[in-house]
Amino acid sequence: MGRGRLAGLLLPFIDAEQKRIPMNSNADTHPPILVIGIGNEDRGDDAAGLIAVRHLEAQTLPGVVTVEARGDAVDLMERWADPGIQTVYLIDAMRSDTTPGTIQRFDAGKAPLPALHIEGLTHSFGPVEAVELARALGMLPPRLILYAIEGARYDNNVPPSPAVRRAAQQVAECIRGECLALQPEALASTTRR
Repeated sequence: MGRGRLAGLLLPFIDAEQKRIPMNSNADTHPPILVIGIGNEDRGDDAAGLIAVRHLEAQTLPGVVTVEARGDAVDLMERWADPGIQTVYLIDAMRSDTTPGTIQRFDAGKAPLPALHIEGLTHSFGPVEAVELARALGMLPPRLILYAIEGARYDNNVPPSPAVRRAAQQVAECIRGECLALQPEALASTTRR
């Protein structure tokens, strides 16, 4: 099922106010890896995914496409619907009563995602639902990894906590390492600088 057909089927659910944020593409010669940072930078720790993807974006990895998104399920599914995308990373804030800054990594290709409380005021039908709907429709990319960062404060107009900022940077470094491992020729080009 292509992107157009997906949008047609799910059009009644698309939020017309959803802001599409353009991709930063470094995917010139390598099979693209899509990294989506999810969140709202005006709601404290909900910015965790955005912070992580911005750290990763600053490193200019060959074959890696970075995106900032609000977390709408249809938008996410459309972004990874391109058959050329083999690997997708999602990064988002969560609430699970663990210590702020705790990082959890889930491989959606190995098992259904647990019922996480991904910070839902930004997206009520969000990343976890997008992954599981894509799985049910046979539209899950070959490899999809979700990194969830525990947050503590989600109030409007407050900065992200220091623990979440540190965790977001750690996630960016983990994803960078995984991307380089997936594309050994990219590793060679980044070490020759």
